[in-house]
Amino acid sequence: MGRGLRLRRVLARVLAAVLVPTATLGGLYVTRAGASAAATCASQTPRPGWVETWSTSLIAASRANPTAESGFHNQTLREVIPVTLGGTQVRITLSNAYGHAPLIVHDAHVAISRPGGSIVASTNRQVSFSGRPFTVIPPGAETSSDQVDLDVPNGSELAVSIYLPGRTGPSSWEPGAYMTSYVSTTGDHAGALGADAFTTPIAAWYYLAGVAVHNPAQIGSVVAFGDSITAGQKSTLNGRATWPDFLARRVLASEPVGHRVSILDAGIPGNQVLNSSADGTSAERRFKVDVAAQTGVRTVILLEGTNDLRLDKGANNVVPLTAAELIQGMSDIISQAHADGLRIIGGTILPFAGDTGYYNAHSAAVREQVNHWILTSGAFDGVINFAAAVADPSDPQEINPAYGGPVHPNDAGYQAMANGVSLNLLCP
Repeated sequence: MGRGLRLRRVLARVLAAVLVPTATLGGLYVTRAGASAAATCASQTPRPGWVETWSTSLIAASRANPTAESGFHNQTLREVIPVTLGGTQVRITLSNAYGHAPLIVHDAHVAISRPGGSIVASTNRQVSFSGRPFTVIPPGAETSSDQVDLDVPNGSELAVSIYLPGRTGPSSWEPGAYMTSYVSTTGDHAGALGADAFTTPIAAWYYLAGVAVHNPAQIGSVVAFGDSITAGQKSTLNGRATWPDFLARRVLASEPVGHRVSILDAGIPGNQVLNSSADGTSAERRFKVDVAAQTGVRTVILLEGTNDLRLDKGANNVVPLTAAELIQGMSDIISQAHADGLRIIGGTILPFAGDTGYYNAHSAAVREQVNHWILTSGAFDGVINFAAAVADPSDPQEINPAYGGPVHPNDAGYQAMANGVSLNLLCP
């Protein structure tokens, strides 16, 4: 047995002796004392209204990605997005949050997507903005379209096509799409039914910040708020295999019609609780935009902290990170959620032993302390023990090899995470 493995297992036994065992905390999930474990979403009263069915968390362009940095000119983007909860009307939100110049959108369409970049002809709808087929979005701003009539099935995929006639400059984008979208050849192809013009596939979303649907009987949305583990790094491209994807399928399969929530993925690869970086604004600072501002949001699931631990940087990027700092950052997010009238569910931080150059005894100890606080403090409105769902039984500091690792789960691991969520925790 290698020295590193012996150290991890000794550390695990020591920590297990001083921390409350997971088994005493109700398995994979617990609720705040007094909460009804028997409650399900079927007990909630549905109502007609608008609800966000998809959203993403945009970041500033980076020179590490030439497409995001240079932007687009006289091209059309056809962006394919996964719908959770369907509806009878649609509106889109476009963002120029990190742009350096006004963003001109000269034509926009929405339709049910078909494989390979084409769309279902009968569903093709041109989108307007205050009654006009174009819009100009100032730097730092966003805009929502007028509503269009479109029957959107639960669990379907939409294609949102936007024509950008001018030079956009650096983009506002989401690098962790794990779905294929497309960039066209020169010209306006927003209304094109086929995919002939969409010659360049991309695994990212640009400028598109959200899609809302009007549902005749909905009970709100749940935002999965996190980093690359929530975004779905290492999941199968186009497989809709992130843990929020699997959770959405569980909701659609388990909850009766009219008592379903939409599941939104607000994961940013590389994101941290405490510090901002080229990988996006810190979770503390982006909560208002990426969570509280979403249409119909009622509940948020927080799964963050892995990158704070891996980089070992506390507040203001000061080394080393302490458990108290990470707990304070999470407590601040809890306060923001409650101030906005939202329920917030805490997820335990996944193990990441084997992450060469980042994992060490200090980060392991801080993770255990923070997870102990998440599970036992009562600060959250409920808890999901994601760490237990994917941990290696022989070494809880590592992800079970069947579930991926050393940092990111595979498809099976993401499904195990989703299966560890009690659906009653999602209900407003």
